[in-house]
Amino acid sequence: HKENDAKERLNEHKQRAEEIELELRDLRNEIERHREALRESVKNLQTLEVDRSALKSRLNVLTKMETNLEWYKDGARAVIKHFDEGGDGLLSIVADICEAAAPFDVLMETVLEDRLQYFVMQDLGATREALAYLKDSAKGRGGFLVNDRLATDPKQKILPDRLLNKVTVKNGFEQVAEYLLGDVVLADDLDAALQLLPKLDHTARIVTRDGEVLYGDGLIIGGDNKDAGGILVKKQELRDLSAKMAEMETTLEMARKAQKQIEDDVRNTEMLLSEKNGERAYLQNDMLEAEKTLYSAAQD
Repeated sequence: HKENDAKERLNEHKQRAEEIELELRDLRNEIERHREALRESVKNLQTLEVDRSALKSRLNVLTKMETNLEWYKDGARAVIKHFDEGGDGLLSIVADICEAAAPFDVLMETVLEDRLQYFVMQDLGATREALAYLKDSAKGRGGFLVNDRLATDPKQKILPDRLLNKVTVKNGFEQVAEYLLGDVVLADDLDAALQLLPKLDHTARIVTRDGEVLYGDGLIIGGDNKDAGGILVKKQELRDLSAKMAEMETTLEMARKAQKQIEDDVRNTEMLLSEKNGERAYLQNDMLEAEKTLYSAAQD
């Protein structure tokens, strides 16, 4: 009877030993999967950090340029600083009242040129103050628009495919935008523009996607447009980069959390493996004792 009990106990230990070996194999495989995932996570996080660094560097450059008013000429910078320091009556600079997605931002700059640096003033009094300041300080020249004194042609609003229809205008500055851009029509290319021009009022202007500008009086301006992209393009880039930076920070935070979870998985699985190795060691001792018991029972 003792011998049978000893055999049964030894067989149970052997069966459990086989199960533990399978469990150990599965745990080792699981650890290797976690470690491979961790290696990929580290590489991904490093790539994201590099991308973030490049993004932040460009964002810092544009932010500094905007803060230092580097996009503007001397006269515009002087007026902005003057009114920031206590002047009253400056409503906005034209570059801040209109936004457009590519390629219409470049076309808007092509049409407006230096008028992007004009100022929208509250009244004639504020305009007189700005003009006097520029003259007395010898800081340059500037252009000024008084919001309620701008004349626009109602017929502009029925023009086909207006550039203004592609532009988002800051609330309260619709009259200024209509004055500056209401007569500008879009055309695919120069040939299309030349065919369209005789059909429009002589005050209308046409801008092509390549940047040619055609005036009703016959003037055509164009040429190399590869370096196009000034204030509006940089402002749009700054907005886009700020949005991308916020998205990048969210992505990085998620990646860091995911990596920490993988690290926890590796650590927890290694602990389970250690515990399972300990269980195997105890079982080997139990098997040795069971073999001794079986040997003794067989001798009796």
